[in-house]
Amino acid sequence: MEGFGLVPIHRRQFIGGILACGCGAAAAEQMRSRIGCYAGQTGERPTTFEQSSGNNKYDRSVRGAVDLVSRTIGRHIAAEVMFMKDYNALYNPAENVVAFGVPLLDSIQGSDFDLKVTCIAAHEVAHIFQSEDGYFDLAQTDVTVRRNELMADHFAGCCLAFIVNGGRRIDRGKLYRNKNSVQSAFQLMFSRGDTNFTDPNHHGTPSERLDAVDWGYETAFEVAGGNPLGDISSAILDVARSGQR
Repeated sequence: MEGFGLVPIHRRQFIGGILACGCGAAAAEQMRSRIGCYAGQTGERPTTFEQSSGNNKYDRSVRGAVDLVSRTIGRHIAAEVMFMKDYNALYNPAENVVAFGVPLLDSIQGSDFDLKVTCIAAHEVAHIFQSEDGYFDLAQTDVTVRRNELMADHFAGCCLAFIVNGGRRIDRGKLYRNKNSVQSAFQLMFSRGDTNFTDPNHHGTPSERLDAVDWGYETAFEVAGGNPLGDISSAILDVARSGQR
C-alpha cells in the first residue's frame, strides 16, 4: 500500500469505526420478518409476489441492481425479480423468484439508496447461485442458516468492490481508496445481524455480518485476478465457503 501513498489500516480497525454506528440494529430486528432470505432453507411460508412495488423508483433500482450484479459477475440470472409486502428480501427456488419487500425498501430510503439496494440484491443473487451450484450443502446439518447467510454477505462485499471501483480490473490501492464509499452498505449488513442463536433463521451477529461483507470486499482483488470477463460466481463462493466455521 505504501506505493499508493496510503496509510495502512487493518480491516478490524476499519470495521471498528462502523460498529460504533450500529444504533439502528434493535429497531430493525423488531421489525423484520424472521423467515430467512432463502425460502427453501427452513420451510416456505406463503407470501404473495407482485410484479411491481407500486413505486417506480423502487422498481427501477431493484431491477437495475440485479442486472448490475449479473453483468459484474458475468453470469445470467434467470430468476424473476418480484416484490412483496414483507420486511425482508428472499430467494424462492420453488418459484425461481427473487423478491424484495416494500417495507424493507422503505426503511433504507435516503442517501446511498441504490448502493444499499445493490448490496441486498447481491446477497440474494448469491443465494440463487448457492442453490443452483450446490453450495447449500455446507450447512445442511446446521441448526441455523448462519453460514450460508455469511457466505452470501461475503459475495455481496465482493460485488460491491467491483461495482464501486469500476469493474474487475482493480488493484489494492483503488480498493482502499474507495472503501469509505461503501460504508453505508456495510452498516446495512451490520443492522441486519441478530443474536437469536437458536432461531433457525439466525443470520449471524451484527459484527459477523459486517466482517463477512468486509472480507468479501477485501478479497475482490485476488478473486478477479485482473480478468474482466467470464463467470466468477464460483470463484467468489469458493473463497467465501473456505472461511466459514
